[in-house]
Amino acid sequence: AVRGRGGETTNEVARRAYARARVHWARRNDCTRAIGEYRAAAAADPDFALAWVGIADCFTVGGAREEAQQAISEAATRGPDLGEVHASRGLARMFLSWDWRGARTSLETAMRLAPEYASAYQWAGVLAILERRSDTARTLLAVAATLDPTPP
Repeated sequence: AVRGRGGETTNEVARRAYARARVHWARRNDCTRAIGEYRAAAAADPDFALAWVGIADCFTVGGAREEAQQAISEAATRGPDLGEVHASRGLARMFLSWDWRGARTSLETAMRLAPEYASAYQWAGVLAILERRSDTARTLLAVAATLDPTPP
């Protein structure tokens, strides 16, 4: 279950578009289509923060810094207390700004706010690898695998 303001929607159009976007995102096969579906979800329910998180994550993995930052800002406005927002910010800090300290802070906040959100642990594990903290990386990635045994 998702928590807090912006973390859920009662709009059926937004919910369906978000579900389709998550399929594309999970497969990492077509971020363009995922962004289109996330945008459709955000258009149907502009306060649906998780749609903006999805947009940000797609732009981050695509290396589009400005677009990712804009989407993170939109998500944070709508769901400042959502762990997914902080995880998205951490991912962007890690790969778009090379701000590993900031990324670690964001990801730690994400794991505290959303302890069931596997991606926060996965991305924190990747960061730990980059920082050469192998024991920490193993622990974080094990938690991610426990929470979501079928990651991309």
